[in-house]
Amino acid sequence: MQLLRPVVERGIGSVAVVGMCKNCGKTVSLNRLVQEASTAGLSLGLTSAGLDGEQADIIWGHRKPAVWVPRGAVLATAREVLGLGSAVLEVLEETGFVSALGAVCIARAKEAGTIQLAGPAAGKEIAAVISRLTTLGAGLVLVDGALDRAAAAAPTVADGLILAAGAALSSSPERVLAQTRVRLEQLTVPRVADGFLGRGTKGAVTLWLADDSLEDSGYPSALGHEQEIALGMAGRAKGLVLQGALTDGLISALVERLRGPVAVVVQDGTRIFVSPHAWKNFLRQGGRVEAIRPITLLAVTLNPWSPGGWEFDAAEFLTLGRSALGNVPVFDPCQLEKEGEGVGQTQA
Repeated sequence: MQLLRPVVERGIGSVAVVGMCKNCGKTVSLNRLVQEASTAGLSLGLTSAGLDGEQADIIWGHRKPAVWVPRGAVLATAREVLGLGSAVLEVLEETGFVSALGAVCIARAKEAGTIQLAGPAAGKEIAAVISRLTTLGAGLVLVDGALDRAAAAAPTVADGLILAAGAALSSSPERVLAQTRVRLEQLTVPRVADGFLGRGTKGAVTLWLADDSLEDSGYPSALGHEQEIALGMAGRAKGLVLQGALTDGLISALVERLRGPVAVVVQDGTRIFVSPHAWKNFLRQGGRVEAIRPITLLAVTLNPWSPGGWEFDAAEFLTLGRSALGNVPVFDPCQLEKEGEGVGQTQA
């Protein structure tokens, strides 16, 4: 029990397995969690914030690992994909939600095998599905996600996050780890001070004034109003509270217009969509980002293989990753799968 250990030690009931990009090893990591949880005797629930378990990658065309489930697992997926795996499934109920592939239902695996997962994309719907799967007996619910479907990783949805990164990000292991390190910083920004939490906000974009009072900026969103917001802060505000996303445009406007320390409070780290260059510039100027709801990061997996034609030395890449990514547990999902003796093949 390796990848599952931080989940069990923290008493986590639901985990989002999120990939930084396609082919980062997310499905292999998900399968390893399934295998370890099954071996440990945990009852499982599964769903997805998109589609997973398809046979071939739609971009590169290579075969993808299937999602495997043990007998007794409950899952929420589109009715249209129920027959596309080897698992024998019994439909229990409809959820009332719709995925990109149609209506989402809840089913139980009567016999172990492979499945396809196509769940709802909206965070509130995923949270409702997790709650229902738990009610139906799942001791641990796993959610397949991706950073372009960040709702799955939000702390209002899943209790914890496992981030999958790898060689598909870049042909340079150093660049892969640099990008991953920045994304980890963003996802795990610290909790805003307790005294701030009970004050609420004053709109979609709230000014945090120099006297610690809050004022509605009047803008329905920061998107498209970045320069005006930064100008309106000059000389009177020390920060912002955002309901929506923190983007390159806004953070660059803050750096350019204010030229000093600025605090930005986001709902959680999944709302941060800032490039490494802009992020470092903001921090270098003394800026800080805090979250109303911090994310519990459980582990990182690093896949040394890329469909682009390059591959890193697995042992060296894992050693570099464990050195570069701090105290978070770091695993090679490909090696974990080998230790599991072919999840989804020998155990189906």
